[in-house]
Amino acid sequence: MNLPYLASLTRLSQLAKRTPNYRSTDTYFGSLLCLTLCLTLCLLQLGCGTTSWDDIVSATELKAIAVESSANRVLSRADGVCLARVIQVVEKNEMPSDGDHFEEVSITPIYYSGKIPDWIRVVIQHGGNMPYESIVELEKEKVNQLIQPQTLIAGELHWFVFSDAYDSSRYPYRVAGWWRYSENDVPKTIIEAIDNDRLRLNRKYDEGLDLMAVWNPTIDQSTVTLHHLMRAEKEDKATKIIVPGHLDDVAFVNHSFSDEMQLPDDYTGHILHLVTHCHLGTENPFGLPPGRYRINHAYEIESAQKHATWVAANQENFLMLAFQQYNPITGLPLLSMKFDLLEHGGLEAGSDTEHWYRKIVTNYQPNGNQSKSQFRHQYIKTGQEPIDSSNHWLPIQSLDATPPANQKTTK
Repeated sequence: MNLPYLASLTRLSQLAKRTPNYRSTDTYFGSLLCLTLCLTLCLLQLGCGTTSWDDIVSATELKAIAVESSANRVLSRADGVCLARVIQVVEKNEMPSDGDHFEEVSITPIYYSGKIPDWIRVVIQHGGNMPYESIVELEKEKVNQLIQPQTLIAGELHWFVFSDAYDSSRYPYRVAGWWRYSENDVPKTIIEAIDNDRLRLNRKYDEGLDLMAVWNPTIDQSTVTLHHLMRAEKEDKATKIIVPGHLDDVAFVNHSFSDEMQLPDDYTGHILHLVTHCHLGTENPFGLPPGRYRINHAYEIESAQKHATWVAANQENFLMLAFQQYNPITGLPLLSMKFDLLEHGGLEAGSDTEHWYRKIVTNYQPNGNQSKSQFRHQYIKTGQEPIDSSNHWLPIQSLDATPPANQKTTK
């Protein structure tokens, strides 16, 4: 449970700046004063009598089993839940510029868990360059939504759940649950989620897989827990994956996320892609100099077995430094790639300068044998070229032999 008083004041200041002619001193301070008074009244109301958080928790009773079960299902796919005050409602019409006509409903959370948006978009009329049939369908869907224009009024309190798994036939964008505070009908599961700070960790949901990834990144190590939600309703089972470094991003894909990664043409699985920033010491599995690197990890979602790991430099130009792929069943290495920016030997390798970018590929056979091959990049010489390093590789002979005189870089 959190009380974001200072954050709310900052947000009110930002809202005031978004009002027309806010640069006018009278208008700006008048708006800010009005909004601050609104927040003050909100805090006073919630801080006394039956509206304290302890009273809210104790006064909320369990609803019907189906209601509580439905609320729990929504929360398992959510990344934010709150009791929030509507601060202001601003009507905007962006239809002349390929947008919608909508209400921008600014909210400030009083009690919450997880990520809460600054505002909710309630569409009045759909616009944009969509086909006419699509607009008609959206308008039909909008009619049945529970939150209509002028439903959310400045000063009111509401319970909200936010999720990518929202029902657009019932709610506006990313609103997955909504209850009026004054009607006292919010499920107890919602109250408990805030009270226990259930959504405090980072969360990412994939609707197609009905899969939720939850993680709490630290500098040295990050643990990602995969919740297969459809299965969880039958059996409480979660998969944990631990990666070194600070986890920056999570993605669910059904294809190779790297051009170096080799998957069968008929691959039908799904891959969890993790991006971390990690410090590598002197002894590291990639044979790289010590330092901080951007490291990518690819795991098979079904088995949680590693597909591949690759390292890229922390610079604007995406430059591959190392790549390793594994058998997702046995965990044994399939191939590795080592990349080097070299200041000498380019002419001997067939380039037109001494500087060149080399790739050494090692293939591992089931019987333990290895085979190696070398390549030079057709365009990258110094590493500063704004070119993706995954393509344009030319095979070269062993560096002990002199390449053909006509093996030159094509411009």
